[in-house]
Amino acid sequence: MNINYFSNNKKRLLTISIILALSGCNSDNINTTHHNLNGKGAQLEPGGYMYFFENGVPDAITTTAEQALTTSALHFKDGTHSLKWQYDPKSSIIFHQNIGYSPEKENDINPQTFMAWVYNEIPSNKKLTFELGNKNNTKIYFKYGLNFSGWRGIAVPFRDMEGTATANMDRLRIIAPDHQGTIYLDQIMVSVPVDNRWPTADTQQPYVNPGVVDMASKNWTALLMYQQMLEQHQPEFNYHAQFNDATGDTANLYQQFDHHLNVNINASISQKKN
Repeated sequence: MNINYFSNNKKRLLTISIILALSGCNSDNINTTHHNLNGKGAQLEPGGYMYFFENGVPDAITTTAEQALTTSALHFKDGTHSLKWQYDPKSSIIFHQNIGYSPEKENDINPQTFMAWVYNEIPSNKKLTFELGNKNNTKIYFKYGLNFSGWRGIAVPFRDMEGTATANMDRLRIIAPDHQGTIYLDQIMVSVPVDNRWPTADTQQPYVNPGVVDMASKNWTALLMYQQMLEQHQPEFNYHAQFNDATGDTANLYQQFDHHLNVNINASISQKKN
């Protein structure tokens, strides 16, 4: 059983729910200035600053890599484009914007959370580093593993990051590992309040929401714990087998589940309002 399949599908439903909830609200481009960059090209929604990459690379995002940032229709999670980053060793991309974190709004029920989707082409044992703070001062950070291919959902509450978040943070920096590579980013939500049960630990972010193992909902929030228990007691299983819900004995079960949820695998999320 592959923990990432269940974790990522749950996060997919989560991000869809957030977009649907916000779709009825007015959205505006962030055109305030801070060194002529602050948040330009992001969308300001009731849930915070968000990036969807449907209108090119936002001015608020810069890179230290040799290759310029581009948008791509090759891989995407929201709309029809994502941000393509061809990174050099230890290069970075920087989001110049007010992070939007508020210590006064922090609580255990709806923790403020960084969320994004990332597509990795080639698995490795390296990690991305996400730093939030000011121009030359990192306040908090977290690392995210790259030992996967395809899409993975990132959901890291600020309280689970290293360091102490502050209200005046105005930089997000994503630092590449010590090798070259390409990733795609989509649907970046810099600071959004979410249900405490939604951010869950997986093999790429095992430090997230450790209290889920004691929650009443741990049957679906503590999947990493159950995988680790299974690996300990059944070491002979192949835990790296590729999961495919379209073939095999269980295909009909997953097809019925998709039908019950009215899932259209060929549909994309749209920012257009009906």
